[in-house]
Amino acid sequence: MAMARASFLLLLSIFLHFMAVRGADGEDAAALLAFKAAAVGNGGGNGVLASWNGSAGPCSWEGVACGRHGRVVALSLPGHDLSGTLSPAVGNLTSLRKLNLSLNWLHGAIPASLGRLRRLRTLVLSFNTFSGEVPGNLTSCTSLEKLVLGSNKLTGNIPAELGNTLTRLQVLGLDNNSFVGHWPASLANLTSLGLLNLRMNSLEGTIPPEFGSNMPRLLSIDICSNNLSGALPSSLYNLSSLKVFDAGNNYLNGTIAADIGEKLPSLQYFGVFNNRFSGEIPSSFTNLTNLTSLQLSENGFSGFVPRDLGRLNALQNLQLAVNMLEAGDMKGWEFVDSLANCSVIPESIGKLENLTTLYLNYNSLSGHVPSSVGNLTNLMKLFMQGNNLEGPIPANLGKLESLNVLDLSRNHFNGSIPKEILELPSISQYLNLSYNSLSGPLPSEVGSLTSLNELVLSGNQLSGQIPSSIKNCIVLTVLLLDSNSFQGTIPVFLEDIKGLRVLNLTMNKFSGVIPDALGSIHNLQELYLAYNNLSGPIPAVLQNLTSLSMLDLSFNDLQGEVPKEEYGEGSAVSTLGDVYSLGILLLEMFTGMSPTDDMFRDSLDLHSFSEAAHPDRILEIADPTLWVHVDAEDSITRSRMQECLISVIGLGLSCSKHQPRERMPIQDAALKMHAIRDDAYQMFSGSLSVDMEEETKQISSDLKQQ
Repeated sequence: MAMARASFLLLLSIFLHFMAVRGADGEDAAALLAFKAAAVGNGGGNGVLASWNGSAGPCSWEGVACGRHGRVVALSLPGHDLSGTLSPAVGNLTSLRKLNLSLNWLHGAIPASLGRLRRLRTLVLSFNTFSGEVPGNLTSCTSLEKLVLGSNKLTGNIPAELGNTLTRLQVLGLDNNSFVGHWPASLANLTSLGLLNLRMNSLEGTIPPEFGSNMPRLLSIDICSNNLSGALPSSLYNLSSLKVFDAGNNYLNGTIAADIGEKLPSLQYFGVFNNRFSGEIPSSFTNLTNLTSLQLSENGFSGFVPRDLGRLNALQNLQLAVNMLEAGDMKGWEFVDSLANCSVIPESIGKLENLTTLYLNYNSLSGHVPSSVGNLTNLMKLFMQGNNLEGPIPANLGKLESLNVLDLSRNHFNGSIPKEILELPSISQYLNLSYNSLSGPLPSEVGSLTSLNELVLSGNQLSGQIPSSIKNCIVLTVLLLDSNSFQGTIPVFLEDIKGLRVLNLTMNKFSGVIPDALGSIHNLQELYLAYNNLSGPIPAVLQNLTSLSMLDLSFNDLQGEVPKEEYGEGSAVSTLGDVYSLGILLLEMFTGMSPTDDMFRDSLDLHSFSEAAHPDRILEIADPTLWVHVDAEDSITRSRMQECLISVIGLGLSCSKHQPRERMPIQDAALKMHAIRDDAYQMFSGSLSVDMEEETKQISSDLKQQ
């Protein structure tokens, strides 16, 4: 009897289990169909999830995987053009271990019902448009190992308890959202974490001081582009397995630990660009033989670059721009020489096979460019602008056959432009040699730059005529030759450069008429011909330039009116020329100097001369005749005069900037002039204030005559 009862109970339990499984299987099917109804959105008519129907069980449906008991354990539909919402019914798939809906167009909130999925190990909802906050009860999914919600529109704070409850997490990706608030301190408890990505949010505050203390598996940290501040906590240097650390575009400060090369021996990528770090670059970086990218630009690093950077055998990307680093003719350049150790032949820097990008711009580097730079044959981008480099440009830069960007602007290079550089067909993005002291003609080899988009040679001492070979630069869109000594007539063959958008020939010695050929460059948007010796009528054919938005023909000997048709929807085109003229007139009137004075040569012009003295040395450049009626002992009046000069010359500088887009709008300039006048009335009395008013009237009168 007892045996029969036991057999009966066993059969009953098996039957109940079977019925439970069948019931759960039905619940899974119902949950999936509810998911489909909400998720397919407008794509339902395109056959999205067409296999999901009643003719077969859910285990055979696309993207669905079941376990041995017939329960749904995985739902994976990345890139299926789902454009609806995520149904709360998904929370009924209680055996689900993996949910991957990335690369779709799902929107709306992440349902709180996901918090019921206690067996869920992988949740990937990245690259959708989910919005709202992360449900707080998502932290109840205590089996989660991978949580990836990046590239959505999520807001609010990262759940504070996330690190206390999801202790099994190995991957946490919350990047490219709009999270705010502080970095949760609980993340330090994720002892199994291997990858952390909080990139491109609005997190603020400091990195928690305990983060990294006990995280032995952490390989990658990406916190780039947030609002984080403070110093790097010492606990970070405990992450001996760390390979990637990207903290660029924040407000972090302090110094980099001197022993970083010993503490983080596995580093392959280290980026802290655009922060507020200071101090010297640690020499221990030279121990990181696996380092491929070192990005330290736009900080306050000082001193010399470690001379033994040549130990960075795998280095591909070195960015040191916009710091306060030092280098002279000899000392400070050793790191360049040591880079030769990155190749098979140590004594030859030209064997540095991996280096493709070199950023040295906007530092305090001086002296000559080491000729060995010309042997970095895989270099694609070379930035050295904004330093104090001098001497001739090395001709052997012409050996850089992979180079597509070269920027040597705003230095003190002299001599001629090496024709070897102009024979590099690989230069395609831009070549910028502006604001140096380069002289002589523009070599005819410039015509070899048939793939070049932008050629910038402004602010040098180049002379002669524009070579006819430049017409071969058929994809050129920007040609800036302003502030040189080019002469002759404006070439007709410029019309062959059909894609030209910006042409600046201002402040040269061009003569003759404006050629009608310019009217055939239909893509031209900006044309600057001011401060030359051009004469004759303004060509009516300029009306064909229907894309033109900026035009400056001032300070020539031209006759006639600018064709009205070219303005399109008003007179916006002429105002940039007018505001430039206003700026130069103000500088002329209050310094007593002319842009054509003999002292203005090389890269020095009236604008840069005034800019260098503004505001601290403003009295040194002011026209002495302004002081005729001022008592030398009257310090109060002199102080008021100084304030007025700072304002009016500052306005002149704002209106005469070299880049037209940076100039103050003419309407704002007029308002500023009135404000300066009103301030002057309050500061002065008597004849001096009358003089100021007359000066303002004279400026307005001169502008009308332009």
